[in-house]
Amino acid sequence: MYEPFWGPPTSSINWCEQDYLSTPYLAELHNSISSLLIILFSLLGLASPLSRRWTAWWWTWIGLQVVGWGSIAFHATLKKEGQWMDEGPMVWTCLVVIYIFVRARYQKEHRKKVQWFKSFAVGYGVVCTALITILRGPVQFTTFHILFGIIEFSGLALTYLAVPSSSSFSPNTPSSTTTTTTTIPSAQEMRSLFRLGTSLYALGVAFWMFDLHLCSHLSPLGSWPNPQGHAVWHACVSAGFYVLNLICGIEDAGARGEGVRVRWWGGYLPLLVPADEKGIVSVKEKVK
Repeated sequence: MYEPFWGPPTSSINWCEQDYLSTPYLAELHNSISSLLIILFSLLGLASPLSRRWTAWWWTWIGLQVVGWGSIAFHATLKKEGQWMDEGPMVWTCLVVIYIFVRARYQKEHRKKVQWFKSFAVGYGVVCTALITILRGPVQFTTFHILFGIIEFSGLALTYLAVPSSSSFSPNTPSSTTTTTTTIPSAQEMRSLFRLGTSLYALGVAFWMFDLHLCSHLSPLGSWPNPQGHAVWHACVSAGFYVLNLICGIEDAGARGEGVRVRWWGGYLPLLVPADEKGIVSVKEKVK
């Protein structure tokens, strides 16, 4: 074990990975390196041409990237400032995702509700950010996870509601130039995305809970090898968020009347691309 370059930890939680075991510059090596996957999935989202056309959706990917850099700062130093850089962007990114769903559902008929929610989201984000930075120790850790958990599960619920249950679902009218491709992914495709995203997310949560509650059984204190559960959480939850956020983009596209489709790169990685990439044209009026 090395002498800590960043000094003693001041964060409200210290994960199961042994501190400064491999280098004096990274408190938690595996947790720091695995945070790069969060940045990678944000870059995949930003690579979509649609993210450059839809400002709010673009911000979800920017937020995810900030979370990745904040996670590196947190796990590399175990300082409270790094923890703020990790947890704060998580809250704001989740709020933007929820805002996109709310706007897509209510923009046309209930604009005042959308404006009200926007004000509420900003206030909620400000309160969360303040509490994250003011509170200390276990109280800070518990408060953050309660407040973040509320909007996290709200976002998952809205994602579920955006997935159609009917196989005949078709929110956009197909273009007259094609009879085989619709302007919005099919219900089956959206259900596949939801199952994949939630499965990855659930697997990540399982490893997160394992790392948090069973650390005493892991080496060097216990007899089990450390599976680096928090690092696995980073990999699974960033991949899960990426997949589920594609549904958010599809919902936004449906409200705007813009055509999109899912392209599976290598058969495993879903990408959201414009439907008119192959000459398919959207026919609905855009929502500003």
